[in-house]
Amino acid sequence: ALIDHQALAANYRTLQAATTAEVIPIVKADAYGHGLDAVAATLEAAGAPLVGIAQVDEALAHLRRRAHGPHIFSWLYGPDQHDDLVAAIRANMHLAVAAPWQIDAVVAAARAAGRSAQIHLKVETGMGRAGIPLAEFPAVATRVADQSELHVIGLYSHLACADSDREVTTAQRMRFDEAIAIAKHFDFALSYIHLAASAGTLWHSETHYTHVRPGIALYGIAPDDTDAHRLNLQPVMRLEATLTSVKSLGAGTPISYGHSAVVKTDTQVGIVPLGYADGIDRAASNRGYVTHQASGRQCPILGRICMDQFMIDLGAQTTARAGDRIVVWGDGGPSVSQWATWVGTIGYEITTRLGVRVPRVHQGSSDG
Repeated sequence: ALIDHQALAANYRTLQAATTAEVIPIVKADAYGHGLDAVAATLEAAGAPLVGIAQVDEALAHLRRRAHGPHIFSWLYGPDQHDDLVAAIRANMHLAVAAPWQIDAVVAAARAAGRSAQIHLKVETGMGRAGIPLAEFPAVATRVADQSELHVIGLYSHLACADSDREVTTAQRMRFDEAIAIAKHFDFALSYIHLAASAGTLWHSETHYTHVRPGIALYGIAPDDTDAHRLNLQPVMRLEATLTSVKSLGAGTPISYGHSAVVKTDTQVGIVPLGYADGIDRAASNRGYVTHQASGRQCPILGRICMDQFMIDLGAQTTARAGDRIVVWGDGGPSVSQWATWVGTIGYEITTRLGVRVPRVHQGSSDG
């Protein structure tokens, strides 16, 4: 998996230019499968002072590997993570408080850490997921304001339909505005007010407050899996593999498990050494194509994708041989979003599910 850090930095600049708010790049889930440490370094060099990593334990692991870098905002932790919260507070991490129990948890951790915790309060505005319901927000804010260990620096929420429904997005923005008005009664020093993720950043400027939180768009993938180039976004990951076998098969030859495909005419079939253990969705069996890099030929996927490999039709006249490069997705091949369409999912899942057996090769990384 070749990771283009020049494209990553360019996408960050494109997103920053699209708003007067400040960008908080989201690098959760190992930077959407692209490699957290190197991606965070490039974003820091591009000017990002704060990045978002969902799980506190992933954020702490990143800090252990890379002691310097941008500040981290993290929002997912459980009641059993007291020690992690203590470490996060000592590391000056920004933490979310999205449920009443988290007030007590963060206060206890702050006391153990010997310093106050910087927190972003999360209000539920229509996602139906984490967040303090608007009706409960005044009471929760009162509790928070009474805790000297809590330094409220942010307020945020999350849009549910920013890529599909403007009316729902408008309703959420109006509820968020209500939450801001409530928060102002408590004189919280709200340096971070944020609602928009990638879709909001790209398509709903009215949801831009002090900050925006793009994730998938940073990696050159449109949040609705349309053509990212139209948004001036460049693909960051190109997945390649080398053919391990090329052989002639006659018309009528069945292919792979269940014989779900049969060779229609005499052809050359190649084996690509990637499978569902690597995140290549089995639902792509007999769907879509990859590209033979040398010739540029689009080669259909034949038969069921196996755990470690899949077969492609190279064509009867191919000059391909074992060792040739195949572009599975990215520049020179099908896009991540095309793969998502073939298997009935979203681009987010295609890159984040790419397995640990696939090395990430960082090109132009600020982290060496």
